[in-house]
Amino acid sequence: MAKDLNNILLSQEEENKIKAKTPDKLPLNPTAQGWSGQEVRRFLTKSLTDNEGSFLAEFKKKMIEIKTQFEDVFGEVAETVDKVNYLEQKVEEVRYSEKVDPNAKAYFNYAGSIYGDKYSLLPNAWESSLAVDPLEISVNSSYDRPRGTAQYPNGETEGVIIPQGVTSIGSYAFYNWGVNNQPLVIPNSVTTIGRSAFGVWQANNQPLVIPDSVTSIEQYAFYLWQSNNQPLVIPDSVTSIGSNSFSGWYLVPYIEIQAITPPTLASSDAFNNQNDAPIYVPNNSVEAYKTATNWVNLASRIFPISDNLTDLIGVVNDVIYQSDTHIMTFKRIEKPDIVIDLPSGNSYEPDGVTVVLNEEDKLKVSEKLEIDGGFL
Repeated sequence: MAKDLNNILLSQEEENKIKAKTPDKLPLNPTAQGWSGQEVRRFLTKSLTDNEGSFLAEFKKKMIEIKTQFEDVFGEVAETVDKVNYLEQKVEEVRYSEKVDPNAKAYFNYAGSIYGDKYSLLPNAWESSLAVDPLEISVNSSYDRPRGTAQYPNGETEGVIIPQGVTSIGSYAFYNWGVNNQPLVIPNSVTTIGRSAFGVWQANNQPLVIPDSVTSIEQYAFYLWQSNNQPLVIPDSVTSIGSNSFSGWYLVPYIEIQAITPPTLASSDAFNNQNDAPIYVPNNSVEAYKTATNWVNLASRIFPISDNLTDLIGVVNDVIYQSDTHIMTFKRIEKPDIVIDLPSGNSYEPDGVTVVLNEEDKLKVSEKLEIDGGFL
């Protein structure tokens, strides 16, 4: 609150009061004019110490005003400091206090790992999550009234932490939150993600972490995350995937499905409009996926997980290898112990990685490598 510091200054009226009592108001020769010595002393004393209009009286008023102003200012500062201390205390309680449920501490730390470089948002998001009504998330909503979204008035700035203990995300619970580009934390108590629950989060480019408690992902559950360029990992707990559930992930670099047995797939359009991003599955399950119902329509995109070297390929410096007839561009490989053999003898060693050319003038790799924007 703005303070009126003019009250600290001496006003003209207050200055006139002091001047009215100054010694120059005495006659030049007071005793000659009939003033007794006692009257002179009394006048001089009043000019300095009288209860009204004296220098002391006005000085005391100004000191009281200054004290009041400082108390107001420092009171507001103290209130702000108290709020910060309270928030820090809550964070420490969740992390370390033996009085807090260990599961809550574990979930707090889990949420922190998902927030990553947005960790500074976590304390406020955690506080907000404690006020959420879990039933409003589990019940089905309508597309024009998403009840889950309503529970997070600050979700667009803080992110969304769904309370631990929620077992299902209702249909349309967070539907059409198109501007939300903050982290989403789904607890490992959730088993079902309903129809269009998180559909049309068009601006979101945060990592989507589906916990390994989820068994069912219904139709359109994560439809049209069109700005998301993060890898999509579907845990081995998932047994059914609805139609269009991940359709419209135009920028997804790859999909990893960890279930050994192919989940029931309602339609291959669950993975439509993904720029033909590769789908990696367990090594021994490739054929099972390629021949399973509806997965068969995605066979050309299905590869063994061991082919996925994305986590080994850096994006810092491009390396160019040039033979007499071929120019091949590939990303720098961060793992120096990977050797890519091409037996004819020509070789190049970027960052300790050996690259040699075989008689067919082709790169022969046991694991997938990004070449000229595509994959071998």
